[in-house]
Amino acid sequence: MMNTFPLVSVVTPSLNQGKFLPEAIESVKTQDYPEIEHLVIDGGSTDDTLAVLKRYEKNYHRLKWISEPDNGQSSAVNKGWKMSGGQILGWLNSDDTYQAGAVKKIVNFFLCNPHISVVYGQCDYIDKYGHFIRAYPARKFDFLELIRTSDNFIPQPAVFFRKQVLNAVGYLDESLHYAMDLDYWMKIGLQYHMAFFPVKVAMLRLHEMAKSIGKMIGFAEEFIQIYQHFFGSAVLPDDICKIKDEAMSNIFYRAASYAYWAGRFNRAWYYGLQAWRFQPFCIKPLYFFFLLRGFGLALAKKMAGNTFSGNLVKENNRVE
Repeated sequence: MMNTFPLVSVVTPSLNQGKFLPEAIESVKTQDYPEIEHLVIDGGSTDDTLAVLKRYEKNYHRLKWISEPDNGQSSAVNKGWKMSGGQILGWLNSDDTYQAGAVKKIVNFFLCNPHISVVYGQCDYIDKYGHFIRAYPARKFDFLELIRTSDNFIPQPAVFFRKQVLNAVGYLDESLHYAMDLDYWMKIGLQYHMAFFPVKVAMLRLHEMAKSIGKMIGFAEEFIQIYQHFFGSAVLPDDICKIKDEAMSNIFYRAASYAYWAGRFNRAWYYGLQAWRFQPFCIKPLYFFFLLRGFGLALAKKMAGNTFSGNLVKENNRVE
């Protein structure tokens, strides 16, 4: 007889996030759903993370944790998924939180829609104090649009999926440290429809710091790596193949934008040129600023706005 309450496994990768980890744990602990296991995979923190975990394990039987060196966030999430026993899996970073009642709503959605294997809900951005900033621009799933634009409208902490998806798609690519979630959604989308559940599920924390140049360039390089690997697949649907040039052009422009705002003008120029080669007669407005290199930076900031510098950003808590 099928268990009325399927076990939900929530994996939390963490490294030196002791100041935020209690909020993440509390958001799982206080869920009104009876069957949850929470696995915290710590990468060998040197702050007060271990003290937090030891304090919670005394009276929180759903919590399981390990702390040992690993190869980054993707590795930690994979380790947690391999340890999990749930029929439904989630991934909550140590500085993010679930909304009250979120897990029960997700499970009910799965129970009412047995043909759905992956679901994502709505998500809010919060600041370091937990205050609301704005809503994440989540919207109805459109795989072609995701590939064509690389606009990640799927909020990672609000995603849940059945264990069968992991068995079919595999684990996160551990060579990726910045855009592993986008890569995973693209892999899932080739085999499954991801259903959008328009209910607030999670809160994603932004930090008051701009990403370092190294991290921004890391994102740029991984975007390109992910798309080159995706379109290098042996078999892709015809509708995906038809948008290859546009998609590759867009991802090179996105990479160029990251490089440009990081001050890597030569790299931005190179990426912009690659974008132009895929679509010679479709030049993004910001590319004209690339042509001016540093001289156009002030004008670009005034006209287009710097997406990164001085803004709240999501700081990957497992990039070392």
